[in-house]
Amino acid sequence: MEEDRLAWVAKLESRSREYDDARYLKKMSKTTIYKLPYDIVNVSGPSSTYAPRMASFGPYHHGKPHLKPMEFHKERALYRIQARTQVPLSRFVYSLMQVEQQVRDSYCDIDPDMSSEAFLKMMLLDGCFMLELLLFDGRLLQSPSLNGGAEPAYASVGREDFGSPSYILSRFDPIFSRHGKKHAFTLLRRDMLMLENQIPLLVLKRLLDAGKEGEVGNSVDLNRLITKFFDFPSFSMPDLGLHVLDVYRKCIIRRPEQSSNQHAPLPFPMGIDLIGGCARSAKSLHEAGVKFRRSKRQSGLNIKFSRYGVLTLPFIKIDNHTAPVYMNLMAFERMHPEAGCQVTSYVAFMDDLIDTAEDVSLLSSNGIVRNDLGSDDAAANLFNRVGDNIVLVDDSNDHTCQIKRQLKVYASSAWNVWRAHLRHTYFNNPWSLLSLSAAIFLLALTIAQTLYSILSYYTRY
Repeated sequence: MEEDRLAWVAKLESRSREYDDARYLKKMSKTTIYKLPYDIVNVSGPSSTYAPRMASFGPYHHGKPHLKPMEFHKERALYRIQARTQVPLSRFVYSLMQVEQQVRDSYCDIDPDMSSEAFLKMMLLDGCFMLELLLFDGRLLQSPSLNGGAEPAYASVGREDFGSPSYILSRFDPIFSRHGKKHAFTLLRRDMLMLENQIPLLVLKRLLDAGKEGEVGNSVDLNRLITKFFDFPSFSMPDLGLHVLDVYRKCIIRRPEQSSNQHAPLPFPMGIDLIGGCARSAKSLHEAGVKFRRSKRQSGLNIKFSRYGVLTLPFIKIDNHTAPVYMNLMAFERMHPEAGCQVTSYVAFMDDLIDTAEDVSLLSSNGIVRNDLGSDDAAANLFNRVGDNIVLVDDSNDHTCQIKRQLKVYASSAWNVWRAHLRHTYFNNPWSLLSLSAAIFLLALTIAQTLYSILSYYTRY
C-alpha cells in the first residue's frame, strides 16, 4: 500500500533522469510562432481577437470547421502557381522537405503525432495560398465577359521571377479578382496578422526558389512583397523576416535594427523624479499647456516631446481591426524574447492619453487619430480595452517611460498651467487677439497723451 502511494515519486525520478534542460532551451531558441497562454486570451476571447476567421495558416487552427471552405482555394493557389511556373509538384515538395525540421521547430506546440506527409502538405498549400495573396494585384483590368480576363499585374518578384500567368482570370473569382481584393482580402489580411496563424517565411522563400531557375536566396523581394501587401512605404529590411506578423511589426516601428532604449537623450533634464505612467489624459495635458502634433509617416512609432511643450505622435487609424492587430503584436512582443517592446510601450502610452471621447476628439482635431468607428466613445472604449492586455515592466531606460515623466514635470509646472489657461481663455480665437491688440493700442495712446500733457505743462512754466 505504501509503495502504491509513492509510485508517483518513482515516476518523477524516472522523468527527471530523462529530462534534458539544454535540449528544451535549444528548442525554445528556435521558436518564433507561439500558442497564447490563457491570461492573454482571457480578456477578449480567442474567437474575437486571436483566431482566424477565413483561413488557417500553420497547424494551430488547421482543420477547424469554419475554416475548411478555404482549403479548396488553397489547392487552387497551388494549381495557379504550377500553371505559371510549369514546375513539377515534386520540386516544391522536395524543397520543403529539406527544411521540414527547421519549420517544425518554429512552432512552440505542435502535435508530435502529425506525420511528415501531413505537415508538408499543410505547409505546401498554406504557403502557396499566402504567396498568391501577396503576388496578386487587384488593379488588373478584367474582361466583362464571364470567363474573360486580362493578364494580371504582379509585384516585382512575380512576372520575371515566378513565371508569367497562363490561366484565365474571371471577375467571378471569390478570391483572386477585383471583387475578392475589396472584400475577402480584408479578412485575410487580418488572419495573416494573428500570432497563432503564422507560417515561417522560410516556407515561402523555398517555394519561390523552387519556382525559379536555381537557388537565388533573395530575401529582400519577399519582405517587400509583404510591405506592399499591407500598403506600407518601402524601407530597407535586409534580413528575411520570421513571419508576416514580424515583418508587419518592423514596418510599424520602422527601426528593425534598434531596440527600444537606443534613443538620443531627452532635450531637458528630469527636474524631479515622478514615478508611474503618464496618469493624464490628452485633454488634461492640453489644459496644462501641452500641444499635439502629428509626426511624419516614416518616423514609425517614435514619440517626441520638446522643451517647448510639443508632443509629437504617429498617426493611427482606428477601425474594427485595430484592436486585434495591436493585441497580437503585443502578444508577439511578450512571447518572443528578441522582439523588443516598442508596440507595447506605444499602446500603453496611448492608453494613458485616451480615456474619454474628448481625448479622441482632441487628437483627431490635430490629425493624429482617424476614427472610422463612428463615434469617439467607441474609439476611447477600444483603447481602454486594448490597454487591459498590456503587460509592461517599467524600465527607466525606456524612451517612452522617460517621455511620460517629462510630461508629468511639464504639466506640474504652475507657470505652464497659467500660461495655457491664459492662451485658451483669451487667445483661443482671432477676435480675442484683435480685441487685446486694440486695448493695448488704446492704452498706449492714453499713456502717450498723458505724457504729452505733462510735458506741455512743465514746458509752459
